[in-house]
Amino acid sequence: MPSCERCWGLAYGRAMCDGSKMQSEHYQDLIKENDCTPEQQAGEYAETCKSCGKKCVHEIVHECMNKDCEAFGRDIRVTESGQRKG
Repeated sequence: MPSCERCWGLAYGRAMCDGSKMQSEHYQDLIKENDCTPEQQAGEYAETCKSCGKKCVHEIVHECMNKDCEAFGRDIRVTESGQRKG
């Protein structure tokens, strides 16, 4: 499962203000505290998923983050034949 970009960004801010923990430790706290939407998880530069129509294709790994979508967890750059686009 790709990282939640919202929580990762918030964890960076916490790590800058509270040096007692690393960013990854703050991230673990935040994903337990928050119930982020697929759009928030996908990040600010997310793409729109062609299957579900939501802007929830993760900005780094290019996977749909919507658990109700048929494309959930699949790299949208991979074609039906298994070839990677771009």
